[in-house]
This record gives sequence, structure tokens and C-alpha cells, in this order.
Amino acid sequence: MVRDMKKIPFSLLFVVLAVAFVLVVFGISVKERRPVHLPVCYEEVICDPASLLTAEQRAQLENIRAILLESYNIDMRLLVADISVGETLHYFRTARIGEKSPSGMGVLLMADTKEKTIRFQSTVGMNSIFPVEFIALLERAQSNQYLDSGQMDVGLLTSAEAVVRRAKQASENIPFTLTGVATGESSEPASTDTINEPQAAAGQFAAPQARPSTSEVPQQPAPSIISTEKTRSPRVVYDEYQRILLSGNRNYDLPIYALNAQNMLKAEVRTPMQMEEERRIYQNCKIYKENIINQQLGAVILFDIQQRKCAPHFFIFEDGEWRLDLVARSNHILIDDKGEWRLNMSKPLFYADGLLDWNFNADGYPQMRPPTRWGWVVHTDDLAKVTFIKKIFDGSPAAALPLQEKDVILKWAEIEKPTADMLLKAMEEAPAAQVIPVIFWRNGQAYAVDITAPPRLN
Repeated sequence: MVRDMKKIPFSLLFVVLAVAFVLVVFGISVKERRPVHLPVCYEEVICDPASLLTAEQRAQLENIRAILLESYNIDMRLLVADISVGETLHYFRTARIGEKSPSGMGVLLMADTKEKTIRFQSTVGMNSIFPVEFIALLERAQSNQYLDSGQMDVGLLTSAEAVVRRAKQASENIPFTLTGVATGESSEPASTDTINEPQAAAGQFAAPQARPSTSEVPQQPAPSIISTEKTRSPRVVYDEYQRILLSGNRNYDLPIYALNAQNMLKAEVRTPMQMEEERRIYQNCKIYKENIINQQLGAVILFDIQQRKCAPHFFIFEDGEWRLDLVARSNHILIDDKGEWRLNMSKPLFYADGLLDWNFNADGYPQMRPPTRWGWVVHTDDLAKVTFIKKIFDGSPAAALPLQEKDVILKWAEIEKPTADMLLKAMEEAPAAQVIPVIFWRNGQAYAVDITAPPRLN
């Protein structure tokens, strides 16, 4: 017997030991392995790898989390990190958020240290507690009030408090309203963005500069068909669309889609891969502006012009709410072999006025508008026989004047009821620093102001 064991080849013994060693090492590595692209603290209820939160703030957040779990069965986790939207979803799934709740309800509140924004993600079926309007208001209010000024910790804390308040309201069957949820003040989500307005100097009309005029004025314009207190803005609808892409919801009859888009999606069902690819493209797109156009029946969301894969989104006001017009995007946005968008210049576009911030070359590629002396576009409506300010460009001399988009020009210096061509000629001929008396019509009232001609461009 002993003689037989001595005959065991040394090479076989070496192989056995090597395999045993590999198994031990592999077992250790498996225990230490964590998902890629996630912070090491991803399993903790408060994950703050950069230690931005103080001990007192952590204690406050832990107390808020305990209230949510014990009183409302909501498993809330908090994250302070610099990860993308896709990685945030990966974090949400990997950290098993919701498993500590008896009903499986969970939310993730994240402070993005790179984008300086709050992100909110919840488990499926919590829309009645945290509707899209609440999420949009929460994310935008905290970003504007705290995160932009570097108060990341305060923004996260106040967001957590807002989540508790909303959970309490939902438990008492109180529907969500846009009043005082995140900041204690009345705020509509779209009000934190500039919607078809010039900069603050032009957007805030200074009454002392204006003198009511007795000049003949046009008929009172019709009131807006949109109630801004009840209607979700195009920006809110866009945010909801991104969440739909994130969740992979392929239902074609969702209320955020225009009726023509619903018919298109019903006939051409998108695959999960297509939705994920679109989500991946737009997850880092930075919104430049939201333009409301065509008597407030259409809207366009523009992205940073340097982000060439981020094509504009079109919205139509339909059945009392803003809806995403995917058909217009399909018909008018072309994608080249680099994945960059351009405008189909061969077709007239209902949303053309929403693209006035840019010029387009013959091939439809967007370009920054060169600076102009005044910095606005005037247009004559031949049917109504009035000339109005169609567009004021950000940062231009016109943005500093007490005039706004849609103001009707009744008199310019000595020119009564000028056409657009007459106005352009008069503006070009005006010497720098010349004071020009102007009478204009706004919101049922005529005003008289004096404006100063800007310097000529070199």
C-alpha cells in the first residue's frame, strides 16, 4: 500500500495542489467582488464616498429614513456620487432598494456631484405617491436653490424632507399639488426655466420707464389657452419621456404622446434595444432652452448646440396638455453616418419658430447665429397687419431693453405702424446712442418708452 502511494507521479500531485490553490483564491475574490461603476458603500443606506455629509446631517437623514420605513413602508436610500443616469439605475437594482419594505416600496435620492442635480428613482407602482410632477419639481427646485450654490448636503436633506411630506400626504389620500412641496413656496415646475423669454432685464418690464399711451391700439389679444397652474410644461413631459425610456415601457397609448405619435408607435413597435439606445444618447444631453411658439400651440426643447447627437424635441398642445410629437421628429430630423442630427430642409416645419436661436446651412446643420447689432427678429403678420418682436436673443443688446417677445410695435420714432422692413431700415440707420421713442402694445395696453440705439458692430 505504501509502495503504491510512492508511485503517485509528482506532476499529478502538483496539479491537485494548484487546482486547490486556484479555488481558494477564486473564492476569496468572489467574496470581495463588487459591481463595477458603483461606490464601495453601495450596500449602505447612506452612501457618501466623498464624505460630504456631516455626522449631524447623516443622523438627520437616518431619522428621516426611519420615519419613511416605519410609518409609510418606504425603503429610502441616499447616495452622493458622480455617476451617470444609467449607472444610477444599475445602482438602484444592485443595491436591492425596496427589500427592507414589507410592501417592496423603495426610493433612491441621489445628489449628483458632477451635474449638480438631485435624482429621484422609485420602484414600480409608486406613481400615485410620487407622480412625475412631484419628481420634476423636487429635482429642479433643489438644483436651483441649493446645488447650484454648492450646498449639496442641504439640497439632499431638504429633498428627503420633501419626500416625507409627500408620503404623509399620500397616506391621507391628499392628491399632489404644485404648491409648497420642495421649497415652501408656490412654484410650477416650468417656472424655474425661461420659457420663450429674454433675459431678466428684458423679461421684467420696468413700469416707471413706461408711460401709458393714448395712441390707437389693436384689438385686445385673445387670452392664452394654456393654464400654467395646471398644465405640465414641455420640460416636465420630456423628463417623463426619459423615465419611460429608462423603464423600457413600450405602451404606445401613454398620455405624453401626441395622437399621431400613438398611431406611429402602434404601427412601428420599438424594441427594448432601440429604447435603450435613445436613452443612452440623451442621458447626458443638456437642455439649452424651451421655446413656446405658434400662439402657444407648439413648443421645442433645444439642447446644447455642441452636443450634436442631441436633436430637438417637438411638443404639441393637444386635449389641454403638452404632448410629445414623435412624428415631427421622425419626419424633420435626419441622422448622418456619425449619428449627428440635421434638419430636413425640404419640408416646411410647424415648429420652425422654435429653432430661431440658430442658423441652418443648406444641408440643415445647425450653427450659432453671428452677433447682430440689435439682437432680435421682427416680423410682420400680413393678415393681422401688425409688426411684432418675434425673437430676442440671449445676451444681445435687445435683451437689455424694456421690450419683450410678442410686443407689437405701434410706432418707432416718427414711423406709424411700421412693417418689418421699415423697422430694420430704421434700426440700421440709427446712430449709436440715439434715443428712440417707441410705442408698443402688450397684454391689452399700449406703452411708450425711450430706448437707446446700441453701438454699431465693427
